[in-house]
Amino acid sequence: MKVEIKKDINRGIETIIKLKDAYEKKEIIDFINIPDEIIPHNMEKGSNQHLLFLTFVSGIAYLRKEEQLWNAARTTWGDENTSYVFNPEQVLKTPIEKLKKDLNQYNLFEDVLQARKWSIGHLLLTDKRRARKNDINIWLNMAQFLSDFDSNIQTLFKNYDNDVFKIIDLLMMEPYSKCFPEYHKRRKVIVWITRLKRNSNIILKQVEKLSVPIGVHIIRATFMSGSIIGSTTSLDLDLEDLCAEFWQEVYKVGRDKIKLIPLEFEIFLWILGKYGCSISRSDRLCRFKEKCPISEFCSSHKIEMLDGFIKINVDQKNKIN
Repeated sequence: MKVEIKKDINRGIETIIKLKDAYEKKEIIDFINIPDEIIPHNMEKGSNQHLLFLTFVSGIAYLRKEEQLWNAARTTWGDENTSYVFNPEQVLKTPIEKLKKDLNQYNLFEDVLQARKWSIGHLLLTDKRRARKNDINIWLNMAQFLSDFDSNIQTLFKNYDNDVFKIIDLLMMEPYSKCFPEYHKRRKVIVWITRLKRNSNIILKQVEKLSVPIGVHIIRATFMSGSIIGSTTSLDLDLEDLCAEFWQEVYKVGRDKIKLIPLEFEIFLWILGKYGCSISRSDRLCRFKEKCPISEFCSSHKIEMLDGFIKINVDQKNKIN
């Protein structure tokens, strides 16, 4: 397929400004709460216990429905018989069969999912929702990792000069490379850092150099807002790199107007792509047109997404001055 892509930096800047304003006014579509920002009962936001909770769950936050995952985590925390699973030392002392049982008690660990096959024309794709047998290893590795730094997130960051790139490198190499899944590992580590930034007062050095962690929802939001337009597929172009580079460019050009760093764009774009464009993408007319803060930017034509394959054919309906 011939690749034809155009970037509109000004559209990107205006998109972030409008989404930020709507989010702060709680007027961003029908969205209510970010799943990972609902604080568990008897837990203080930004406390070390809260940051350990976010860290453990971030390790298995892949190929799951966010709402179900974080609800299961809060329920597990709320039961005095299972809350220990968020304490690294207790995890390491617990017999593995009991640990597995307690992690499955409220479906914090998901049942094994069978691979599915889809046919798209002459292309056969295998869904990446493979058996999740490694989740227990991820949990144990994360417990050991945290224990090595006194089970304290602040201590962990201080040991590496609070430099986000040093922390990312640490988790990409042995002995700590198994704390996050192989599936989009670097992106998962950056999403974890994003959660810590939103929920703590940890000073993060060089964080402004990290771009938005790109997943399917943010790809959708980027194209459906008309920030990038054109025709391509995920086989012809690395859409994650394209979108990450684009939002970094938006930051560099519009930082004085936006007054946010790229990591802070993530939540607005994620909400738009997951709860707005995601639901309405098959409609001729967007059902959220009256509620969407950037409805005037909505692209024409469509995006098709199916188990890792993405086909894009979008154009701007309206230009901005």
